Amino acid sequence: MRNRPNRRKLRILGILLLVGLAYYIETQTLGITMLCPLYT
Repeated sequence: MRNRPNRRKLRILGILLLVGLAYYIETQTLGITMLCPLYT
């Protein structure tokens, strides 16, 4: 069974997942660190 498009789709999905996770972590950490000086 050779599913090249399926493997490509899985790779794209994995990259999107990693980018989304990195973006989520950055927004959680940087968002807090950048908003803290505004409230203090």
